Amino acid sequence: MHTHNMRYLVTGAGGFVGYYLCGRFSALGHTVIPATHSRKAGLAGEISLDICDSGQVQRAISSASPDVVVHCAAMTNVDECERRPEEAKKANFEATASVSDAAKGSGAKLVFLSTSFVFGTQGGALSEDSPPSPANVYGLTKLQAEAYVRSNSPDSLILRIDQPFGAGQGWQKPDMVSWVLGNLEEGKPFGVFSDWFNQPTYLPDFFSATMALVEKGKLGVFHCTGQDKVSRFEWARMAAEIFGFNPELAQPVLSSSAHLPAQRPNVLLSCEKLARETGLRPTPLRSAILEIKNSIDSA
Repeated sequence: MHTHNMRYLVTGAGGFVGYYLCGRFSALGHTVIPATHSRKAGLAGEISLDICDSGQVQRAISSASPDVVVHCAAMTNVDECERRPEEAKKANFEATASVSDAAKGSGAKLVFLSTSFVFGTQGGALSEDSPPSPANVYGLTKLQAEAYVRSNSPDSLILRIDQPFGAGQGWQKPDMVSWVLGNLEEGKPFGVFSDWFNQPTYLPDFFSATMALVEKGKLGVFHCTGQDKVSRFEWARMAAEIFGFNPELAQPVLSSSAHLPAQRPNVLLSCEKLARETGLRPTPLRSAILEIKNSIDSA
C-alpha cells in the first residue's frame, strides 16, 4: 500500500486510543479526519458522527473518501454493556456493520479495534485462530462485529487489544496508570483488584503495529497486546514504585467484593503472529511506565 500521505478517518477520535492515533498519523504527514460523537476533542478537521446512525456513517465516510478507516468508537464500559445489552449491540455490532459497509462502499481499508474479551478463561496462550468464547456481553458484541467484518470486508484488519494505556489527556476517562497515579497522589491506601489479569497494550506499540500492518498490506486478525501479564494490583504497585510513591498504598482486593455485573475472563493472548509478520515486539511494561514518567517529567 502506498503510505506517503494517506487519508485516515478515525472514529472515536475523542477516546483514548483514537485521539492518540490521530496525533501520530498527523505527525507523519497523513491527512486525518477525526470523527467524534460531539466534536469536543478540539482536533483539526474534526467531524461529528453518531456511529449508531447508519445514514450518517454512510455519508461521512463517502464524503471523506479515506484510504483507511480506523474504527475505534465503541461502548467499552464492560459493566454498562452487561446492564444494557441492546445498546451494546447497537454501538458495538450494528455500528461496526455500518462502518464496514461504508468503508467497503468507498474502497477504504478497514482497521477494526477488537478485544481480548472475545475469549473466555482458557488455559494457555491463545492465537488468532483459537476458538472464541466470550464470557460477557461486551466480548460477545465485539465478536459479532468481528464476524461481520471478516465476511463483509475482506480488505480489513482486526486488531485485538487489552487495557490500552499511555500518556492520556486530562479530559479523557483515565487509563489505569492515570487512575493509579491519581490515587497515589492522595496519599491514602486504595484497593486494586488482585484477581483481574491483563496484558496491557501500550499506545505507542499499538500505533507502530497498526502502521506496520497497514504499510505491509496485511489482512485478517492480529493480537496487539503487551507481553507482560499482570494483575491490576501488580500493575499499580509497579507504577507506584517507578513514580516514587509508596507501593504499600495500593492494597489487594478481590473483584467479587465489588459485585460487578460483568465477568472478567482471565486470558493470555499470544502476539507471535504480529512479531513474525512485522518484526515488532511489545515494550516491556516496566519500560513503558518509565517512558510515561519521563514524558510527564519533561513536559
